[in-house]
Amino acid sequence: MVKKILFGLILILSVVTGWAFLTGLGLERTFFSADYYHAVIDEMDGENLQDYFLAADPPDLEGRGLWDESVIYRALVQVAGEEWLKDRAAYVVEEYLLFVTGEQDELVIAIDLLEHQSVFWEALEEELGQRYPELLGELGPRLLEELVSRLDLPTELTWIEIESKADLDPAFRSELERINRVRANLRTLPWISFAVLLVAGFLWLKPGGAFIALGLGLFLSGASYYYLWPYGWEALVGPFIEGLAAGNGLLELIWAREGPLFYSIAAGIFNRVALYGAVFGVAVLVFGLFVEGCYRLVRGTTGSRKGAS
Repeated sequence: MVKKILFGLILILSVVTGWAFLTGLGLERTFFSADYYHAVIDEMDGENLQDYFLAADPPDLEGRGLWDESVIYRALVQVAGEEWLKDRAAYVVEEYLLFVTGEQDELVIAIDLLEHQSVFWEALEEELGQRYPELLGELGPRLLEELVSRLDLPTELTWIEIESKADLDPAFRSELERINRVRANLRTLPWISFAVLLVAGFLWLKPGGAFIALGLGLFLSGASYYYLWPYGWEALVGPFIEGLAAGNGLLELIWAREGPLFYSIAAGIFNRVALYGAVFGVAVLVFGLFVEGCYRLVRGTTGSRKGAS
């Protein structure tokens, strides 16, 4: 009776631990993985990407003068192809991940202008014509050439420059620290829990029983997680990201437009993680049954010899 209770307790705890482990594994392969964002970017519409880059145009640069960076920036985005935009977006994501995960102390994102200087003069002239039509009409087509000859055009545009996390908004920094704590716990605590359960199983259920309980728990955890994780996304992940993006125009715009895309790509990843957990659980269960069978066979053989003697 006691062994059955212990078996059931280890089984239940292994299911719960499995859920935590699969959640951590899923998050590492989605929101903390550059490959996940690359997959999202590859599926994004090129026009939407252009809108996001334009929406990121710093408003405090407006009206600083004829050659303010906002004019250059809009001209660059207008002539940038979809492939270039996706490449820049992937670069931004990689740098941001290094910063938020603590692998990099500062966040500096600079957009290279040199590679596009030969193709964006016409777009720049169009921008000038829209913003300063009277001046361009008065001085004629030589205006652009004259101004360019006197200007040391920058070879890159610094889009984001954060020297340390201390420069972040306190509320956002607090959320970021909480995310990293949860991430660290999900990467370590499940392993500790599995180790404790395995040791407890060895002590009270013997090796075969321990692996059977853990394997069955992992299988049930993976099988149920396949159906449960969408509810967790709807109840926790979606509202959390919406709250984090609220008030941030660019993030809010991206999540409003691309939220379903983030979900659809995450769905494939979380479903695979759940299946991996279930398959691994079956493997552990089979191994436990094999160990239990060997243990009983050896015990039975030993008992027969003692009876014969």
